Amino acid sequence: MKVYIRRRFIAFFITLLLSVSGLTFSQVMGEDDQRVSGVINSYMIFDNGKIGSLRDRGENLNIFTPDGMFMLEYDYGITKSNYFTNSFGRIFTLDANGYIYEKQNYLMNSSIEYFGGMFFVTKKGQLHVVKSDGMIIYYNYIEGDDSRDPVLVGGNYLMSKYGKLYVITSDGYFTKIEKEEAKFMAYTIKHKGFNFFINRDGEVYTTGEEKQLGENETEYLKGVMYKIKDLEIKDPEVVGGNYFFDNNMNLYTVSMSGHLSGGGVSDKNFIVKGHENELPEVIGSDYFVYKNQDVYQINKLGELKGPLKINYRVLRTNNYLVE
Repeated sequence: MKVYIRRRFIAFFITLLLSVSGLTFSQVMGEDDQRVSGVINSYMIFDNGKIGSLRDRGENLNIFTPDGMFMLEYDYGITKSNYFTNSFGRIFTLDANGYIYEKQNYLMNSSIEYFGGMFFVTKKGQLHVVKSDGMIIYYNYIEGDDSRDPVLVGGNYLMSKYGKLYVITSDGYFTKIEKEEAKFMAYTIKHKGFNFFINRDGEVYTTGEEKQLGENETEYLKGVMYKIKDLEIKDPEVVGGNYFFDNNMNLYTVSMSGHLSGGGVSDKNFIVKGHENELPEVIGSDYFVYKNQDVYQINKLGELKGPLKINYRVLRTNNYLVE
């Protein structure tokens, strides 16, 4: 990828600043400087050792491989929605543009015990949230609640051992859900995605974030949760991060704001054109891949984008160990 001298200087300057926080840029500014935003940061690990970052460019999808990132399959530890670890436990994060950061000297009060989609919790209860810019913010406790040993861990939500449900937002904060529907027992949840969960009765709940106006007209993100009415999905055939398929091949998607739809275009009964009689073989957090190597992505609006043909086999996705 062509990189100009001016861009190299900017990249060096940014890398110098990030090194103070123990971060390095493995890829800075390519030919396309267009910036996107989102919560679920897409990547896939190919059989050639490269990482492919999947980005939504309007009607088109784009995959690029960050320079300097080459890891064999056994080098990876946990791979989640917007971060992963290597076999030595070192943490790598992604921002909403797909650029990768390495946390060289990131300190925690103990080892990681619980891995969420965009956060993790240590054995001593420290909550670490990977923001949409790739930075990490941490909390020693959650509003006086005990964050040790959560009983439900999803992509952008967790339930404390005292039964309180929290939704985590992409700016690194969290919201306690006060509504009556949030008062349930964690053991009743049968399927977990990044921003939804389904209980054993087939009831679907979604989680998301919405912009709110605070003091002095300052915008902030508030976590939300919805119980979907008139929908029963007891045993989905495929559970991704922000989507799932029922046993009639219907695709359901969940937007960044927590709204459920069929492929982002209808309320329900949406089937992927050209794949009416098959389910995807590779399940990512916000993408899936069919046998013929067609890749589709669910963007932050819950819209289906694709297909994009890939030439390499996917060894690991960012949906690893969600269920």
